[in-house]
Amino acid sequence: MIGRFNSKSPIASIFKGAVEVLFCLPLLLLIVVHVFSDQAVLLWLLTLPLCYGIGAFLKQVLKFNRLIYRLTAAIIIGAAHGGFIAVWDLGENAAGTAIVLVVLLVIISMLAVFRGISQMADGWTKLFPNTAMIFCIFAFVAIQPFKGMLPHITPYGNALTVCGIAAVILFFFLTNERLISDEAGSESRSRTAAGFRRQNRWMTALVVLVLIIISLFRQLQQLLESAFRAIGDAIMRWLNRPTEPIEPSTEPPPALDPALPIEPAEPSAWALLLEAILRIAGTILLIIVLGVVLFFIGRGLYRLLRKTMDRLLARSSESRELEGGYVDEVESLMSSSRWGRGRKGKADKEPGWSELRTGADRIRYLYRRFIKGHVEKGYSYQPHLTPKETAADLLSWQQRQGASDEEQSLVRAYEEVRYGEREMDAQSAEQLKKRLDESSRKSFKNK
Repeated sequence: MIGRFNSKSPIASIFKGAVEVLFCLPLLLLIVVHVFSDQAVLLWLLTLPLCYGIGAFLKQVLKFNRLIYRLTAAIIIGAAHGGFIAVWDLGENAAGTAIVLVVLLVIISMLAVFRGISQMADGWTKLFPNTAMIFCIFAFVAIQPFKGMLPHITPYGNALTVCGIAAVILFFFLTNERLISDEAGSESRSRTAAGFRRQNRWMTALVVLVLIIISLFRQLQQLLESAFRAIGDAIMRWLNRPTEPIEPSTEPPPALDPALPIEPAEPSAWALLLEAILRIAGTILLIIVLGVVLFFIGRGLYRLLRKTMDRLLARSSESRELEGGYVDEVESLMSSSRWGRGRKGKADKEPGWSELRTGADRIRYLYRRFIKGHVEKGYSYQPHLTPKETAADLLSWQQRQGASDEEQSLVRAYEEVRYGEREMDAQSAEQLKKRLDESSRKSFKNK
C-alpha cells in the first residue's frame, strides 16, 4: 500500500493529503482551534484531504496546464470549502481577529487544492520531501511542553501524542520506500526488487514495533504491574475466603478519639537518598539492557537482510537459467576486460540472428551488438550502469547532443525486456534491426 502513494490518481491524492494533514497537524491546530468549535475543527481537518482529491480530479478531467487555470480552480474550491465551514460554525459572530484567521484557513484550503493539482503533474517526493516530514515531526515534539499551557490546545493533547507517534511510523515507512525506489531505479519493476521491497517493509515494521515498545515501556510496565497485582489480590481473596458463614456483629465499632489526629510519617533523608540511588541505578541498568537488546536485534536484521538478498538473487538467477534462451553478455557477469578481448578466445560460438526465435532474445542481441560496436571504437563499458545511463554515457563520450530515434527505441525495448520482464514480438525486433542497420549505413556514408 505504501508503494501505491507513487501513483497519480484522485484517490491517491486524497491519501497523500491525509498524510500531509497528519504531519502538519500541530501547525494547523494552532490556527483552527482559535476560530472554530470542536465539531467544526474536526470537520475542517477531515474534509481538507478531499480538497487534494478534488484538485487532482479537476487536473485529470480538464487537463489544464497553465498556472492561471490552476490558481483559479484552487481559489474557487478552497474558498468554498473554508468559507462554508466558517459560515456554518460562526454565522454572524465572526469579527476582528477571527476574520483574519478564517481568511488564513481559506488560504490553507486553497493551497490543499493547488497541491492536489500539482500531485498529478509532479512526483510526491518532490512536493513533500523527507526534510518536510522531519520538520513536522519536530513540530510535534516542540508543542508537547505547551499542551498544558495553551487552553485551546489542551483538549487535543492525547490526539497530538497519538498522531505524533503515527507520523513517526509513517516517516519510517515512507523514507524507507523512497530510498529503496531511488536505489532500485529502473529495476524496481522486476520480481526480485519487489520481493526485496516486501521483505524490507517487514523488517522496517519490526524496527518500528521495537521503537514503540521502548517508547511505551513505562506504560506497559505499569499495565503489567496492575495486572499481576490484580491477579495476586484475586488469588489471596480466594485463599482467605471464609469456610463458615460469618454472623454479623451487633457491637458498634469503637469510636475514634478526635483529639488524637494521625500524622503521616515522613520518610527519612537516608531513605530518600537510597531511593534516588536505586532509581538512577535502575535507569542505567535499563538503558544498558535496551542497548544490548537493540544491538542484537540490529545484527540479526542485518544478517537476515543479507540472507534475503542472496536468496532473492539466487532465485532470480535460477529462474533465468531455467527459462533458457539467449542471454547477452551485458546481462551476464561479463567484465569490461572481457569486452576488450573481442572475438578471440571465445569457447562457445554465439548464436546468430537467424537462430534467435523470441523477440526478447533478438532485442538482447541488438543491444549487445550496439554496445560492442562502440567498445571496438574505444568506449570503456561500465557494467554497473543501467541501459539508460549507458546511453547517456555514450552520448557524453561521443560529444553528441542527443541519441537517434532508433537508439532510443533500442534502449527502451531492452529495458522492457530486461527489467519489465515483458514479451517482445519477434517481428518488432526485426523491424528495429532494419532501422538500426539503415541508420548505421547513413552515418557511415556521412563520414
